[in-house]
Amino acid sequence: MKRLLPPAVLSLLVLMLTGCQTTPPSLSLPQKESYPEPKLEFEIQGLVWRTIAYYYHPGIYKEIYDHDSNTRLISKARSVGANYLLVRAFYNGTEDGSLVGDTEEAEACLRQAIAMAHEQGFKVFLTPFVESMEYWPERKWRLSVNEWTDIVLHWAQFAEENGVELFAPGFEMSIIMDKFEARDWFRDILPQIRAVYSGKVAFAEIPSGEQWDFLNENRVFAGYDAAGITIFPWKDYNGVHDMRSFDDLRRHVEEQAQKLNDLGRRYNTDFRFVATLGMDFWHGKEPDPVTRAKGYDVCLNVLKQYHVTGVFLHKWATEPDHLGNSAAVENMLKARWTKSP
Repeated sequence: MKRLLPPAVLSLLVLMLTGCQTTPPSLSLPQKESYPEPKLEFEIQGLVWRTIAYYYHPGIYKEIYDHDSNTRLISKARSVGANYLLVRAFYNGTEDGSLVGDTEEAEACLRQAIAMAHEQGFKVFLTPFVESMEYWPERKWRLSVNEWTDIVLHWAQFAEENGVELFAPGFEMSIIMDKFEARDWFRDILPQIRAVYSGKVAFAEIPSGEQWDFLNENRVFAGYDAAGITIFPWKDYNGVHDMRSFDDLRRHVEEQAQKLNDLGRRYNTDFRFVATLGMDFWHGKEPDPVTRAKGYDVCLNVLKQYHVTGVFLHKWATEPDHLGNSAAVENMLKARWTKSP
């Protein structure tokens, strides 16, 4: 009769075979006292872990969630006073409605990343993710709702098994799906998520346009624990989406913050947060890191004024997929979110 390996040993072997290995004690992060004391400006002082939007190729999780990269990024997040990290299980869409990804590899690597974050005192916001670009506004592709539902429920179960504190069934699904599909899907998916996941369930959407008005009028988000929106500020300059002044930036975020508070009242939740705060446009291109740091500072001032629960910043770190060698945003956050001199 063969002896079965204990579950912990089996998990370790899976992680080693996939390239995402458990945390060696010798590579633990520095002790807590080596970091500045956090200063709580928001209940959620969140950061996006990795910023890639597409599933580029097999093996990418092993590249961006390897142990050394995880250690480095978590250390930076602690140094700026953050307390939440946003982790995405990402997929590429296809023209025929299906999805491309490697769920097994993602599980192994994200399991390790989440464990490392928890060990260092962070809470985790997890969501499956597919980029909205090909689905909206021109609707070149159409997403298989059934396939996406299976993926969402898989990750909801994963979130439960790994003690994830906050979960959303995707980002901007209200523009990725047809409005009638989205109406039914947001209502139907919530009880299915709750059947396998006991943490807080949020929606994370763009609150604008005819599609959004239709969903909101139909109260499709009733019952969700948290109201989340994405903010990537822009202004219409004679048909061109851009942002050209900090005053315009502030006004845009004020409008979005008011919408967020309205959502909280409509759906009877005090948990209102910016699921991702980024900056896509600044005088016709992506802003340089110094401009981004000042822009984020303006945005955080507005969100604090409107008493939102929290925020997750998009590009913030001295990392290849964030801001390269610039620490401009990290320095701004340290000044706001830590008690360091």
